[in-house]
Amino acid sequence: MLATLPLVMITGKTGANIVEPAQQALADAKLARMPMIGVVGVVVFLLVTFWLSSKARAGAFDSLYATLQIVEAVAGLAIIVLFALNIRGGLQMAGRL
Repeated sequence: MLATLPLVMITGKTGANIVEPAQQALADAKLARMPMIGVVGVVVFLLVTFWLSSKARAGAFDSLYATLQIVEAVAGLAIIVLFALNIRGGLQMAGRL
């Protein structure tokens, strides 16, 4: 995942440079969502995954474990919504929606 990050950033910047002026607002919205997706993906998923893994190995299925499971589920839902909004924006820019 981290190895493809520069490629994704280059692709996003290239796409933003070739967008037509009438579609600039859609492109700006898509570009603004990408850092949020990255932060949630890296910070929440990586840190919570390692923490949950260590707690599971220790057999500590306590309230903190359950809370972190909920945090991870909410973060996953947030990423799905952000990706769906980016897909919708891309389809609108392509004239398919």
